[in-house]
Amino acid sequence: MRIRTRATTRALPAILVAAALGLVAAPVARATVAPAHSPHQAAPAVATSTLAPATDTIVKHAFSPATMTVPVGTVVTWTNEDDAPHTVTTTKAPVAFDSGAFAKGKAFSYTFAKPGTYEYYCAVHPDMKAVVTVVPAAPAAPATKATAKPTKMPKAEITTATPTPPDKKPGTTEGGNSSSTPKDNMGSMSAPSQPDNGTATTPASSDDGWTPATDPVSGASDPFMKHLQAAHFNRSGAGQVHDIADFDTWMLSHEYLFRQMLDYEVGRQSTLGQAPGVGTFLQHMDVAHWNRSPAGQAKDIADLDTWLKSHEALFRMMFDPAVGKGSPAYSGPVTGPFMQHMDAAHWSRSPGQQLEDIGDFQNWAAAHAALLQAMLASGSGSGASAMPAGPMH
Repeated sequence: MRIRTRATTRALPAILVAAALGLVAAPVARATVAPAHSPHQAAPAVATSTLAPATDTIVKHAFSPATMTVPVGTVVTWTNEDDAPHTVTTTKAPVAFDSGAFAKGKAFSYTFAKPGTYEYYCAVHPDMKAVVTVVPAAPAAPATKATAKPTKMPKAEITTATPTPPDKKPGTTEGGNSSSTPKDNMGSMSAPSQPDNGTATTPASSDDGWTPATDPVSGASDPFMKHLQAAHFNRSGAGQVHDIADFDTWMLSHEYLFRQMLDYEVGRQSTLGQAPGVGTFLQHMDVAHWNRSPAGQAKDIADLDTWLKSHEALFRMMFDPAVGKGSPAYSGPVTGPFMQHMDAAHWSRSPGQQLEDIGDFQNWAAAHAALLQAMLASGSGSGASAMPAGPMH
């Protein structure tokens, strides 16, 4: 018994020292357990950057650039730097869209979410044409991982994870608040929404509440009567004279009223509005005439060469099914060489440019003589003779 007591007495200091060290080490371990990422773990993946936006400038009645290739998901912004209004309106595309007319200094943006070729033009100036080619997005670059060089840690920090304390539930931070990621964090990553801008569905009723089913004359009388009530019957003679004094605005208001009255007959969702040829004409009327004041239209006509070229291109677009590149007339004998010449030398050139061509009369006459020979040769079945290259030929 005496021997055991001596052994116990000798071991007691060692036991007390070990207990003291255990009490000191426990808080250290608890403080360093389960870091977000230990030096032996890879850092979080670095997210790849979003697609860079693309820009197109409308200047001098042209889209610049006229051709563009972008990956899916790219946002393209068109900015109008001309005095005249312009539109970005698709003619052939996987997804149709229309900006509506926007004035100088304004911009229109569209997110291309589907691959394909988007051919578009300006409905105010149909000779302005361009193409956006949307290609599938490149495979996502593998997330870069930052590899950290392991560092030697003090023995006190190399510890196993301590069990979760009874007063702390898994998945919660200190205090019991949930540490889950908010569900709406992805909102800022969604593509910007696109304005309707003219691609409206068939209206069930107008802003005034009338429908073609409840109004006689396809609803035309309703906006007219409401206009009379608000602008004439309930307005004094002096007030109406004041309105007419701003003649340009007064005319624009009545142009718009007339167009609204006939919306169900000539609107974009009407039978005429969707008909080949006629639909193109009515779309031009909407943006270049009905919604443009007389002063604005007079300003357009003042640049007569551009105005005439735009209407030549409009006329050509209206008859594209009959004389376009996909028509029998474009590839047929006799008519084929003639249509190809018209496209290159007339429809795509302003009157001023054609006058310049005629000014060089000798070349102009030779070009048309060669055209006649080509038409006769194709008609006889001997094949079209070669024609000199150039805008006149």
